[in-house]
Amino acid sequence: MISITPHCSLRRALALTALLLVGVNGCFDSARRPEDLSKAIDKAGKSGADLHGKAKLDVVGGSLGDSQEVSLTPDELARSVNDLQTADHQTGSVRWVQRHPEAALALLRTTVPTKPDGTYNLVAAVQDAQCVNRGQTQNWTQMLADAAKRPDVYKAYVDARTRFQASLSQGHPDFALRLDLPKLAQQTGAPMLEIDALQLTGTTEMLNGQPAKAVALFNAAFNLSSRISDYQATYVLLLRSDAQRRAGDPRGASETWRQAVELAKKVLLSDAGVYDPVLWEKLGYLRPIDQPWPTDVVHAMADMDSLPGIDLSDYGKRQEAASNGPDAVAAEIVVWNSIGNWYLRRNQAQGALVCYKRSESAAANAHTQQWLRLKEARALVQLDQTGPATAILVALAKDKASVAYRPACGLLGSIRSKNQQPQQGLALLRKAIEEDETADWPERAEAEADLGLAYLMVGDSKSGLKWLHQAQRRFEADKDAESLVLALENEAAYLDGMKKKNEAVVIRSRIQQIEAGR
Repeated sequence: MISITPHCSLRRALALTALLLVGVNGCFDSARRPEDLSKAIDKAGKSGADLHGKAKLDVVGGSLGDSQEVSLTPDELARSVNDLQTADHQTGSVRWVQRHPEAALALLRTTVPTKPDGTYNLVAAVQDAQCVNRGQTQNWTQMLADAAKRPDVYKAYVDARTRFQASLSQGHPDFALRLDLPKLAQQTGAPMLEIDALQLTGTTEMLNGQPAKAVALFNAAFNLSSRISDYQATYVLLLRSDAQRRAGDPRGASETWRQAVELAKKVLLSDAGVYDPVLWEKLGYLRPIDQPWPTDVVHAMADMDSLPGIDLSDYGKRQEAASNGPDAVAAEIVVWNSIGNWYLRRNQAQGALVCYKRSESAAANAHTQQWLRLKEARALVQLDQTGPATAILVALAKDKASVAYRPACGLLGSIRSKNQQPQQGLALLRKAIEEDETADWPERAEAEADLGLAYLMVGDSKSGLKWLHQAQRRFEADKDAESLVLALENEAAYLDGMKKKNEAVVIRSRIQQIEAGR
C-alpha cells in the first residue's frame, strides 16, 4: 500500500490511501502539511472558522462595528509556529506568520519573553520584515533583545496589561484606567508597547463614554505608530475614526477613515504585501457613505483576481464612485471578493463565504455571479459542506457557456473522487483539463494535480505522472512552495508504492530543501 496526500483546492489535511499499486480508496483534498504537522495547521486554520452569525469586532479590547472575527488567538499562532519549527519547516512557519499579521501583532503585545524563545524570535522577525516601516531600528526584534537584558521592567508592564484586560472583562474600566498603562509602557522604552498601551487605554475611554479623551490617546498612538509601522497606524486610525464619530465629529471621522484606507493601501501594495482580511473587513464595515474606495486599491485588487463581468474602466472618473451608482457597486464587489480570497487562503472558510456572498448579492452580471458561486463552493468544501457545494457545482458544470464551467467540473471531479467514485471523478477532471488544454483559470494547476491523482487511482501511471509533473512546473513558476511540496510528496508516495525507493529519496531530498528555505 502507498499513502498519497490529496491535492485539490479543498484546503484540508486528510489522507488518501492507495490500494494495490494505484487503486485509491479515500478522498481528494488539499493538505498543507503531512501527518501530525498537517493536523496542527488544520486545527489552527479551523480555529476561527466556527462562526455563528456576526460578532462585534474586537480591536485590542474594544468593540468596533459589526464583522466576522476569525483571527487566530495568539496562543494558537504560537503553537502552530512551534510545531512547524519543530518539524524543521522553516518556510512553512514564516508563511503561517505572514498570513496572520494581526495574530502575530497580538502575540507580540500580549507576552514578552525575557529569555530566548525561537517561536517569538521568528514571529518578531517576520512581523518586522512585513509590517515595520523600512529602515526602522526600533522594532520587535530589538524589543525582545532588550527584554532579555531588563526582564523586570517588561514583566511589570505585561503583568499590568494582564490585570488591565481582566478588569475590562469583569466590567471595571475605571480600575483598569487607574493602572496607567501608558506610563508603565514608557518605562520599558519600547515604542511598540507604548502604542499598544495607548490603544488599550483609548479603547477603554471610549467604552467608558469618554470619546474625546479616546481621540487624544489615539492621536498620541498614531504619532508613534506612523513613524514605526504603517500597519499598526492603520488600526489606530480606525479606532480614532470611531471615537470621532462617537464624539460628534462625523466629518473628522470620515477624513480619518480616508487616511486609514490610504495607509492600508500602502501596506497592501508594498513589497511585503500585507494581506490582512480582518483589517480590510473593518475598513469595509466602517466606510462612510461619502468616501469611495481609492481607485488604485480597487484596480490593484481587480488585477490580483479579475472577476468576469466587472468593468472598472470608468471607476474613479465619475461621482458615482462615492454613491450607490454602478461604479461604487463594482468596487464593493471587487473589494469583498479580495477579502474573501485572503480568508480562504488561510483556511478561514466561514469568513470567506460571508465575503463571497456579499459580493454575489451585489452582482447583477450573470458571469460575475457564476464565478462568485464557484468560490462559495470552494469555501463550502473547505467547511466540509460538500452537499451544498455539489449543488452549486452541478449547476455550473451543466452550463458550458458558464465562465466557471471548467473549474466547476474540476472541483466536482475531486469531490466525486472523495466520495469513492473514481471513474466519475476522472471523467469530470478530464472535461476540466483535457477538453481544452489552452483554457486557463487561477486554480488550474491544482486541478492538473488532481487529474494526475485521478489517473493514478485507475491505474494509468503514464498519464498520472504527466499531469502531476505539469502541475509541479506550474507551482514552481508561480512560486507556490506549499502546493509544489504537496505534489512532490504525492509523487514520492507513489514511487514508494512502485518500489522505486531511490527515486523517492531524491524527491524527498528536494522537499527538505524547499521546506528548510534553501
